[in-house]
Amino acid sequence: MIEKDFITHTFNFKNILATYLIIAMYIGLFCGFVAYERFFKGKTRHFIPKSEVDLASDAVWEPGQGDRIREQDLEESKKRRPSMKSALSKVLIQNF
Repeated sequence: MIEKDFITHTFNFKNILATYLIIAMYIGLFCGFVAYERFFKGKTRHFIPKSEVDLASDAVWEPGQGDRIREQDLEESKKRRPSMKSALSKVLIQNF
């Protein structure tokens, strides 16, 4: 039975030590990584804000450049794209 095996299972200090040693090692490595990034590389953030990333074209811009590029794209698309009224009127005129 499973219950008897669980109850008769003896406590082993090595299992507990191995588990918590790995957790301590993980925390130590993470702190070392953060210190290396901050002090040696000079990075203060690890994530890129979504305003600086374009997933459609797979582009990553410099800080602050994303908003300017998005505004330029919006202006260009407004110039290229005809209004909905003119497109609808062209379709209606061609079909009737």
